[in-house]
Amino acid sequence: MADTPYSENWIKRVQPFADAVGKNLGEVIDALSTEVGEPNDQALEALSSEEYTPFEALKTALVGLKIPPAILRKNINLLRGKKAVSEEAAAASMIRMTGVLPPVPDDKSFVESLKVGGELKVGAVEVIAAVKAALASKVGFFEIPDVLKQKMESYAESLEEPCGTEYFEIRKLVTKRNYADIMHALGIEGTFVTDQRKAAFMGKLEALLWDEVGSFHRQLMGWNKSWMETSNNPTVLVSTITSALGGGGAMPTLMQPPDTAFLRDAAEKTIITINKVFAGVGIPIARALAYDAEKIKEVLDNSRIPTLIGAPNKDQMLKMLGVNVAGDYVRLERNLVQYIVAIMEYPKLEAGQNEIMYLSAMLQLGLSIDWDKLLSKAKGLTEVSLKPHSRF
Repeated sequence: MADTPYSENWIKRVQPFADAVGKNLGEVIDALSTEVGEPNDQALEALSSEEYTPFEALKTALVGLKIPPAILRKNINLLRGKKAVSEEAAAASMIRMTGVLPPVPDDKSFVESLKVGGELKVGAVEVIAAVKAALASKVGFFEIPDVLKQKMESYAESLEEPCGTEYFEIRKLVTKRNYADIMHALGIEGTFVTDQRKAAFMGKLEALLWDEVGSFHRQLMGWNKSWMETSNNPTVLVSTITSALGGGGAMPTLMQPPDTAFLRDAAEKTIITINKVFAGVGIPIARALAYDAEKIKEVLDNSRIPTLIGAPNKDQMLKMLGVNVAGDYVRLERNLVQYIVAIMEYPKLEAGQNEIMYLSAMLQLGLSIDWDKLLSKAKGLTEVSLKPHSRF
């Protein structure tokens, strides 16, 4: 091993793959370097992640080795490592579990849903709008147009060049919000949406909603803990839930979960709080804020914008704009939206096996949410009771 230029960790990871596909260790590592660079610890970490190194990217990097596609697919997990394989299995389990919960629309269909349905009531669209707006506010999205406009002006002046069309599109976004489409569905003039009304709604949202959702999650965790403590064999419990999710029949009497009446009460209480948040003019304001957030996302996805403020890429642009958008932002938004919508729909379920499946899916979804990012000021929400349990 002393004669090799590669680290022990790289040899342990790549050698089994090289042996399995009948290639030399060195030529495999050289081929991978076109995708992950020098064989160091950072590159090994990237190699472990499907997010950073998708299968198609690795397939392209290894194309020169002429490995049969079936053989490559069969052995690609050797390059990922045991931890990565277990994480992918967990992700697959998460998808299966949360499949019983209400679905969440993608961004495009959500924006379209803002423009239809004029019935004035608090429904899934409004709640989704509120959550998107609240998370956007937490990471500084709503300040982006002003800051971006200023930086584009300054950069253009430093280059002694005129501002391009993107600058005027940003300026239009800053100076005039076009809410006509989404307000028309509610029979309201677009000019009804003001900065004061936005600030008032966001204040109510921050003061009321997060604590209530966190309270429901604590109670769901307590229900799960009680179930675990009264069960003689947790392993049997896991297999029982898995069997139920797969259509394997009802749960044995011995494994019956605790009563869920208090969870239904907690869900009702959360719904009452949601109504308080939207009391008054909350519905049109929430829709307007969510519309703003989605439009700002579209601006940030414009590949020309970073170069117009002197940033080499989107990540550096976000840093220059002072936006705290972590890599898990999209996942946090989607999971939180689905969790809150699931609370709203829960009281409609009849008691029985479907309810237990639903709550089990909610529990797993809740364990995937970083509550500290939402509830750092709320008491008791960062204690052991909120940490993921090994059963899931």
